[in-house]
Amino acid sequence: MPVEFLGIAATNDGSETTPRSGAAFDKEYTLRLARAHEDHGWDRVLFAYGDLLGDAVDFGRHVIPIVREEVAKRDAERAARGTREQALAAVNV
Repeated sequence: MPVEFLGIAATNDGSETTPRSGAAFDKEYTLRLARAHEDHGWDRVLFAYGDLLGDAVDFGRHVIPIVREEVAKRDAERAARGTREQALAAVNV
């Protein structure tokens, strides 16, 4: 049976031992954490939530479109670089 690992995203920098430094839903922190997961190859992230944290769906609505747009832009840039590298390689043959 395969094992699937999920990343976990919090909505602020607080923890059991460190009080949060901002709002319960820190949009910038949440976005940085989602970007870090994407940058390291994670394709699924579990948003933790509870009575005091708000609705994970709201967090996803904020973060997912931004990360998708950034991934599409990054992939397009990589494809363009690959095309240029192939053209240069063909010239140098």
